[in-house]
Amino acid sequence: MAERQRTRPDPGYLGAVVTAPAADLVPSVESIVATPGLGAFLPLIAYGAKVTDPRTRLRDVLSPAALRLLPALRSECLGALSARYAGLTGDGLVRPDYLAEPHFARFLAANSVGSRPAGGPVLLLQGDADQAIPAAITDRVAAGLCRTGSVVDYRTFPGLGHDTIPGVVTGIDDGAADQLLAWVADRFAGRAAGSTCAERRNQPWPAPVRTPSSPAPRPASAGRARSASPPPASTCTPASAPTPTPRL
Repeated sequence: MAERQRTRPDPGYLGAVVTAPAADLVPSVESIVATPGLGAFLPLIAYGAKVTDPRTRLRDVLSPAALRLLPALRSECLGALSARYAGLTGDGLVRPDYLAEPHFARFLAANSVGSRPAGGPVLLLQGDADQAIPAAITDRVAAGLCRTGSVVDYRTFPGLGHDTIPGVVTGIDDGAADQLLAWVADRFAGRAAGSTCAERRNQPWPAPVRTPSSPAPRPASAGRARSASPPPASTCTPASAPTPTPRL
């Protein structure tokens, strides 16, 4: 949306607020694969690639164990899916060269953002305890946006995670809500947006994100993976109607 404003501006557009975004999908996916407790997100992304381009060969992306659970994506919400995929990480979740599947790779590239200039100011918020989208990924997204000349106010928050899990961690949307709402109010009030690009300009370009799966085409094994907080328990009920098994 923010990038589109440069070429197809919307009347009344004032700016964008982005919290811990999956903006650069390749390192985001690698992080998901390497982190226990996040396994459900990868099949969801892969299935999105399949829906977008039916030529995507899910059997070349997902492990046999992950493929067997795939029909649940059509009838269950994230909490239930997270429980199903909780034990799958690294090689147990994906094929060794999953990023080499050409249609999946194109899907990730086409849906990554941050390399083109934004058409209005951007507030970018990130918690340093986020294990779903680590801060190192967002650091590079912010640096890339600044290099395009975009107006970026990038703020990081100690101790905040991706989502709020009561009693475990406070998510970025809750923990940074006051600053988020104040920034939005300033845009509606017509005040100029600030930028942190100048103060970060003399800092070294953030190093490439290295998850355990990054150094080689093979993703990380479960034994080398990091731990993430478990997802909250789901209160959803699977749909009662039978759903077709996705073609792989």
